[in-house]
Formats: sequence, structure tokens, C-alpha cells
Amino acid sequence: IPECSFSVGVGACLYTPNSGSPGDILGYVTGDIVVIGDGHLQLSYHNGKLCPDVGLRSVVEIHFYCNKDIDGGEPVLQSHDSSGCKTEIRWETKYACSQDNSSSSWVITNPST
Repeated sequence: IPECSFSVGVGACLYTPNSGSPGDILGYVTGDIVVIGDGHLQLSYHNGKLCPDVGLRSVVEIHFYCNKDIDGGEPVLQSHDSSGCKTEIRWETKYACSQDNSSSSWVITNPST
């Protein structure tokens, strides 16, 4: 993806094959990107492309859900609002399961720190 692959720190990119578009940066990796909420893991990328209708920058939320029957799983687009400012992705995987089914046992690490 031309634009996204040459930008440092890109966390999420939207690219439509054969569209002629270089791809839209939807969010960058920033500070604390992993949070625990609502019984699942959420990874957010912020400060993506400018949303002209609202004057804000786009954000991507990837929601990881525990499914012990799915190994790595695949991301599934849940929503992408018409302004392009918020994209939500659902990803079911056994890697989102806590070891004893409580949120207090999750260990979240960032390999780059």
C-alpha cells in the first residue's frame, strides 16, 4: 500500500485494490494503545486521516474477543461510519482469553518496549 507502507508508525490503513487510491491512514500507534473494557481487549489507533465533515482525525478500534475454538482468527469489519472517522473491527481468537476467565489475569505486553 503506497502511502501507508512508507509512513512510520501506521497502525491501521484502509486500501481498496484497483481503486487508484494510495490508501487512507486510519490511525497511528500512540502511547497506551491497549485497554481492557467490557470483558474484552480493545486496541485503538488514533490521529489518522482528517475527516473533512467534522474536522477530527480518524480512529480505529479493534475489539478482541475470547473464542477458545479459534486459533489466530481474522479481523472482521464491524462498522465504518460514512464520514470515515471511526472504524470498528471485531477479532475473535483464543489469544484474547484470560487464563482463568477473569480480566485480572490478563498480561498485556508491548514487544517494542
